[in-house]
Amino acid sequence: MVLIVGSPPPAENDNGAFGNQQPGSAGNVMPTPPPLVADQLPRALMMVIADSPEFFGGPQIAPVMSAVISDASFEKVQARTSVEAIQSRLDSKNAELSDLKEKHARLEERLEAAGILGTMQKICTFVGTAAVGFAIEFYKSNYTNVSILLGLFGLALLSTNLKRGKKS
Repeated sequence: MVLIVGSPPPAENDNGAFGNQQPGSAGNVMPTPPPLVADQLPRALMMVIADSPEFFGGPQIAPVMSAVISDASFEKVQARTSVEAIQSRLDSKNAELSDLKEKHARLEERLEAAGILGTMQKICTFVGTAAVGFAIEFYKSNYTNVSILLGLFGLALLSTNLKRGKKS
């Protein structure tokens, strides 16, 4: 560390905590101020206008200015109430829209699954009917083992198709 010429060296135990702090009295605690009220500014302006009307256009215009401030304050309260009502309606409509979007997504998924199921049923019907037809032809040609297996396969496809049809 390089010391600047002419500066005193730092104190050895100057860390800010000497251990000699004493608790203060409970009477020194200031009460918490009330929260800010929205109409404090209009009331303050109206009091200033009432106390010194000569600075605000004289005694004729000062009451008009006070009335204008009071009216603007009242309109602000009405506008805030109106906005809160509109905001609550908007929130409820947003929640309703979210629910409808969720329902729409579920229905689209079910519709897509139903389309796939319909395609599978058509394929099972076609392949099962063809398998039973070939089994009959193989049976006529004295290929009994192949015809029995193919016939069972075709009947299994057709019965699976019937089960799926009942569930949907």
